Amino acid sequence: MERPRAVSGSNAVLLLALVVGLGVRVGPILAHAWPLHDGGLFFRMISEIVADGLRIPSVTSYGNAGIPFAYPPLALWLAALLKSLTPMSLADVMRLLPATFSVLELPAFFLQAAQPRVVPWSKVAELSGPAP
Repeated sequence: MERPRAVSGSNAVLLLALVVGLGVRVGPILAHAWPLHDGGLFFRMISEIVADGLRIPSVTSYGNAGIPFAYPPLALWLAALLKSLTPMSLADVMRLLPATFSVLELPAFFLQAAQPRVVPWSKVAELSGPAP
């Protein structure tokens, strides 16, 4: 009979990061029924994308101001797609989608950070720009 493997140190760190990340990111959204931080404009923009058959309009009618639809559209379009494909309310989509991506970034960052790279000091100097 094979013994179960113990969790390695790096896996334990990733697991801890995921648990803390879930608590930090999901905790506040469960406490509120509306998306945090100025969700009205984005709510309207996503609603307009859904109403227009997932096409990005040239302007948004938010506040009847004719604001150009100049925001990067991928996140708005993904939220509109999720709203179109599921019975979730748009408020729930706007609360849960950012938290989901935020928590999914943790393993990606962890994997990237786990591979050390040697950067020559000359490259660091190039990135820092000229001395004042």
